[in-house]
Amino acid sequence: KSLHAQAWLRQSPAAALSTSSVLPGCKVEYVQLDVLSETFIEDLGQLVAQVARPTVLLGMHLCGQLSVAAAAAFQQLCPVLRAALLCPCCLPKKGDPTSPPHLYTSNNAEEQYRCWAEHLESLLRDAAGVGGCVESRSIAEILSPKRTILTAVRSALLHQ
Repeated sequence: KSLHAQAWLRQSPAAALSTSSVLPGCKVEYVQLDVLSETFIEDLGQLVAQVARPTVLLGMHLCGQLSVAAAAAFQQLCPVLRAALLCPCCLPKKGDPTSPPHLYTSNNAEEQYRCWAEHLESLLRDAAGVGGCVESRSIAEILSPKRTILTAVRSALLHQ
């Protein structure tokens, strides 16, 4: 599960993937990166710098440590990543030494997921900085028990 896509919007005279009606003059580009690679954050930073546009990190269906990698990218790529929207999925493996041990104090899967989402929310709070805004919401329209959406906006954006 280490092969994932990162997408961003770039101003362009042509539109791609039927974005012209929603986002006139924008083009969507997809770049395939290994999120768990040691160079992921550096590679992503270079791509965002090339775009030179406000960028939001979007991570959907982030299994296990992919959620942590996304939160780390948001923290380390300040200020180029202005906000993050993450939808965590599976918990990290119980035997993984980097997994928070409190995730598995309960045998209840819903409680474990709630603890996982709270852990990720705390990582995003640290990354958003003083005055940043982090929210956690459960979205009923997501047809899964793992339906938490985490959003984080850096403080500088809140005061513009």
